[in-house]
Amino acid sequence: MEQQEKLNLYSESVLPGWWPILDKYIPQFRALDPNCEIYIKEKFGYLRIRALSQTLPASAFLELSQQAERESSSVCEYCGQPGKIRPKMSWRKTLCDRCYRLNRAGKNKAAREAERQWIERQEE
Repeated sequence: MEQQEKLNLYSESVLPGWWPILDKYIPQFRALDPNCEIYIKEKFGYLRIRALSQTLPASAFLELSQQAERESSSVCEYCGQPGKIRPKMSWRKTLCDRCYRLNRAGKNKAAREAERQWIERQEE
């Protein structure tokens, strides 16, 4: 997957802290079916990856989907540091302590900074 295509898919779907999880699992989905359509979203504080295939049933991707979901439950959506699900927000989010404090203070700079750093690492 080209870098710009990856950035478009990732940034439209979830926050940058989970992008390394996507980097880990998307190739595994593609290994099962290179032509599958991949759908990414956040739901109830978890990363959700789903694949639709013309040749494989959805159950073929289930174990990978569940692994990614479990992994996301302990990774900050904003920065990728260890985090936990924070249910006492308007939306359930998986955040580290620092990003949780920034989010509660209305300062969502953490996500934008994490995205910028990810882009710079990819360009190296």
